[in-house]
Amino acid sequence: MAVWKHEKDQTVWASLGHQNMKYILGLLDIMSLLFFGLEITITSAIREKNPEKKSFHPLGQAIDLRTKTIPVRMIWVWEMTIKMVNGIWHVMRKPGRFDYVRECVGEENEHMHIEYDTGDPV
Repeated sequence: MAVWKHEKDQTVWASLGHQNMKYILGLLDIMSLLFFGLEITITSAIREKNPEKKSFHPLGQAIDLRTKTIPVRMIWVWEMTIKMVNGIWHVMRKPGRFDYVRECVGEENEHMHIEYDTGDPV
């Protein structure tokens, strides 16, 4: 089960997190446990809206996962899992797609930002 850096985020996420984000988070968590015996750490989920920055966090459509302390192979498994889900959803003609980017690489707060983009304006 995923570890939350801020416990209060888990409560907010349970009620406001987008269903598709909960799906991908669960899938990544299972893959991490099966292949590496490690739990994922969520460093950020739902945040307040910042009018100066486009973000899916306030909508419950983005999460940040710690990558600083995990094996590079685990990050690769996450990336391949996200690509696989996007491919399956494309074939099933499901709307939206998951995007990801590694941020702050080499720094203390290194993480992978994952978002679900429905195509609607943010």
